[in-house]
Amino acid sequence: MDTSVIRETLQNMEARYQDKPSELVPWLYSLVQALCVELDAARRKEPHRLPTERQGITHKFQIGNQFQAYMNVGLYENGEPGELFLTVSDAKLEDHSLANTMHGLLDTISILTSTALQHGIPLEALVQKFAFTRFEPAGFTNNGTVPIAHSIVDYIFRWLGARFLKKEVRDAGTLE
Repeated sequence: MDTSVIRETLQNMEARYQDKPSELVPWLYSLVQALCVELDAARRKEPHRLPTERQGITHKFQIGNQFQAYMNVGLYENGEPGELFLTVSDAKLEDHSLANTMHGLLDTISILTSTALQHGIPLEALVQKFAFTRFEPAGFTNNGTVPIAHSIVDYIFRWLGARFLKKEVRDAGTLE
């Protein structure tokens, strides 16, 4: 939204009503001006990048007998996730074309998740959108927290939610 039109309208209103004693006009003007500042700030918001050296977690997971991967989560100083890297273990993928597709899919998921987190999208929102997504490969996992995965995406976001979201959020039904 371009706030320049709103700002111009506000200036015209202020000039038109400046000699009116109403308290509502200055209050409304201040409110709209504050909203314009917030909108402009949101539009120019730079991503909150992680420091050059950061803590992280590496998590190995397997879905069924055919899919094995590693999830590396880079953490902000406060322990919240800020980036995600996913790597497929080629040893379990015999079809070279399938391995390339998996690498591309996981790279895309990693970039989108990292970008979302660094631009302030809450992990809870990502978990709510992507948990329980269904497609192959799916099946039993080697993790008691997420014993059955409906897809790779389902596993990734349910594990992230279980690992990083507060218990109250998990108990509210996000991961069930």
